[in-house]
Amino acid sequence: MPDMPARGKDCAYQALTAFIDYLHANGVDYIYMQTWSGNNCMVHIAEKMGFEECHRESSVRTVQGKRCDGFSLRLNRDKFRAFSGQFV
Repeated sequence: MPDMPARGKDCAYQALTAFIDYLHANGVDYIYMQTWSGNNCMVHIAEKMGFEECHRESSVRTVQGKRCDGFSLRLNRDKFRAFSGQFV
């Protein structure tokens, strides 16, 4: 996690976009990520980039005493292309 002054400058988007482009260029067709329901920043980034929820398991993780869902997201390539065009 970067310090607060470094946040909000699209660094995460640019880094993930470059990594996903690399994976696509090297023949990876399906890209998934996993997170948990309390990780709001990552969920926001993932959805903005074109990831869509594809699997959820209820109450599989405890974070600060609270039960959270774990879930998987799959990248929608068309949504990702539309998103990543702003970083070209």
